[in-house]
Order: sequence, then C-alpha cells, then structure tokens
Amino acid sequence: MQPINQTLSSTSFSDLVPMPVFKIFTVYEDATALARARKVQEQLEVLCNGEVKVLSVSLSFTLFGREQTWENAVAEAATADVIVISASGVDELPRRVKDWTETWPRREQAGQDALVVVFDPERDSYGQQQRLQSYFRQLAEERGLEFFSNHAEWVSSEFPDHLHSGVGAELLAGRDPNRSCYENWGIND
Repeated sequence: MQPINQTLSSTSFSDLVPMPVFKIFTVYEDATALARARKVQEQLEVLCNGEVKVLSVSLSFTLFGREQTWENAVAEAATADVIVISASGVDELPRRVKDWTETWPRREQAGQDALVVVFDPERDSYGQQQRLQSYFRQLAEERGLEFFSNHAEWVSSEFPDHLHSGVGAELLAGRDPNRSCYENWGIND
C-alpha cells in the first residue's frame, strides 16, 4: 500500500475535483435538421472551452411514439442546460413532440438554461416558422428558459440589443464567437 502523500503527489488537485457537466438535449425532425443542430452543439462546446464536460443526447421526432423514448425525453428535458429543437419549420410539430414540450417543468432560476430553436433557412415558410417561433418563445418564457432562434426576422428585429454583437448572435449566425470581428483590422496586422 502506498503512503497517502505519494498518492496525492502524483495526482493533481484538478483530477480530484469532478468537472462540471453541461447537458445539451437535442430533438430533430430529419437528417438535415440533425446536421444544423450539431453545428449548434459544436459551437456550444467551443464556448465551454474545455472548462466543463459537455454531454449531448439527440433524439429524432420519429422516436417520440415509443413510450420508453417519451419517458427518457421528458427526463432529459428536465435536466438539460440547453434544449435544441431543429426542424424545417415548414410543418406543424408532430402532436407527440408538442405534447412533450408541454411536460417541461418551470426552471427554479429563470434564465439559467436555454431553448435554442433552429429552422431551415432555405425552406422559410415564413408564416409557419413565425407561428412555431411564437409558440417556442412563449413556452420558453413560461418555463424560465432563455430563448434563441435563427429565424431571420426574430434575429434582426427582436434579438435584444445587448446581445446583437454577443455570443448568442454569433451562435445563431453560425460564426465562431471566439474569433474577433476586428481580426486583421489592427495597425500591425
């Protein structure tokens, strides 16, 4: 048996302290929607900068009909730091997915967690995306979630002024929030 001082000297303090966990739960309509959602997940991982362990779970709309999947989705949404919903925005949400959103609990500390909704910008069925956007924005408000979306009109007209040049805007625009917009503008560049 090794003496405790030898064991501790070979282990750094950071190895002893568990890394905080950041949970992302994603639901998506189809393969194209999953690809859009993964970009958001990757950008969130970059923002976490290795300071937290990122756990990501993804689930297709088509699996919501299974009872066990439904129960897992309810549990995942209740504990996620970020819920990402990625859809074309052309059709209504499937009834089972919409019912699932209604099960989300109100967060104890409003504004600590977020709902990110990503629509297909190439299939902008303006009226339908706007209706879905309104539904999700109201849902987020009722559940104490911050709300972000890539819907063009919302980003340009309703995105809070203090976030227009912030991380939220960078994420939704698909840009790296760690890269300066003034890169190569300096006198020595």
